[in-house]
Amino acid sequence: MSTAIYKTTIFITLLAIFARCGSKQDAKPSAQEQPAIVKAVISVPTMKCDICAGTISDAVKTLDGVKDVKVDAEKKQATVEYLSVKLNQQLIANAIANAGYDANTTKRNETAFNALMPCCQVQRTANQ
Repeated sequence: MSTAIYKTTIFITLLAIFARCGSKQDAKPSAQEQPAIVKAVISVPTMKCDICAGTISDAVKTLDGVKDVKVDAEKKQATVEYLSVKLNQQLIANAIANAGYDANTTKRNETAFNALMPCCQVQRTANQ
């Protein structure tokens, strides 16, 4: 094999290797590789005011995988967008309960409830 052909073969091989390496780094993940963002609406019946909403929002934002939180004191609900590979609705409800509020069917943490400001300590009704 002549030197020119040998050098050309090596050059083309190296070029192909570098092209493959670069394409993997620059490629955007496909839709199947990207984790799904899920939206959940969680009932918070013992929330009373905007202070409550702030406490709940802060508690949910501490969770790894939360993308967005909107808490509506008037509707008594929290809308959370999160990565489904990191969280689920029950983990979010647990975070809200650990902040002192009932969330869906998860009952509040009584110690956290007792630490809330008095205006935020809403007693449950008979059907809660």
